[in-house]
Amino acid sequence: MPSVVITVVVVFLSIDTSFVNLIGWGIIAGFLGTVALDSVRIPGYLLGYMPLDLPLRFGTMIFDIDKKLKLNMMGRVLPYVNIRSPNKFSFP
Repeated sequence: MPSVVITVVVVFLSIDTSFVNLIGWGIIAGFLGTVALDSVRIPGYLLGYMPLDLPLRFGTMIFDIDKKLKLNMMGRVLPYVNIRSPNKFSFP
């Protein structure tokens, strides 16, 4: 919320109309991007294509909290990666 208050104060105090236009178009673009994301994400949850804890899982991966998830994901990804290159290690 503090960022919203700061943005509103800057817009009202700004004399340059092009700056105000940029902020307005940025707000519109952010809103449309959120609508587009949620129009795919929410039906995906409801139809069972995505787990309900997907945002939580991404957060734990970004902050390096969930080591077990990383090991599980790497075990699933490695069969699809070409690791038979002469410059890379080969696994049995």
